[in-house]
Amino acid sequence: MAEQGIPDAIACAGKTARGSGNATTKARHLVSAVIHGTTRVIAQTAVVDEKSNEIPAMHTQRELATYLVEDKHTRTISSLPKAISPRYKRIVERSVARIFPPPVETWDKGHGRLEHRRIRTSTALNAFANFSHLQQVFALERTTTILKTGEVRQAPVVGLCSRRPAELPPEALLDATRLHWTIENQVHGVRDVTWREDQSRVRIGAAPRVLASLRNAVLSWLDLKKKTRIASQRRVFAWDRDAAIALVTEPV
Repeated sequence: MAEQGIPDAIACAGKTARGSGNATTKARHLVSAVIHGTTRVIAQTAVVDEKSNEIPAMHTQRELATYLVEDKHTRTISSLPKAISPRYKRIVERSVARIFPPPVETWDKGHGRLEHRRIRTSTALNAFANFSHLQQVFALERTTTILKTGEVRQAPVVGLCSRRPAELPPEALLDATRLHWTIENQVHGVRDVTWREDQSRVRIGAAPRVLASLRNAVLSWLDLKKKTRIASQRRVFAWDRDAAIALVTEPV
């Protein structure tokens, strides 16, 4: 199935550089913005940890949605803020079978996994959510089966979207939520596995953020040059200085 997604969509997600903290210093939490379906990081910033208080985080997410729609003239897709999650999520889950239309679903097999994704969308709960510019609510179920072991993992998500169903039907919304995970799997995951970011003990000043930015830059440049297999490319450039120089000096 061809991925429809949203043209020029950007995924945002946070990642904690776990090794950058100690008994007296909090680990740096960095939020990155990545173009959907790529590893091109276009922005990154350090944020203050709001996890200890969900109410300010909720207000921040509302304000962000308002800013993006009204000031930047864009649209948003987000998972349900934790501050309203317990009650509202239960209401959505109870309403899915009764008032949501039948689901749109996909099956994908690869990398030793079978993934089943189902999404239902509705406008019936928009007013109840009281969220900025909300146009539809979606309930997403991801069921992943590890083929070698038979292990089954489930990840239900309730989300909010500021595009009307006519603008973003369930099929496209399902693709968009799938492409969002590029930032986790191909950016944050690679920084951990290939560059062992969480094991880095660098923690002075802005150094953790600078190093993360350099890793992002390499991933972005490799994507622009259509280079895949990041781990093997890293080994090549580690011993071939001329190849590394050519990568960053030759035009895209």
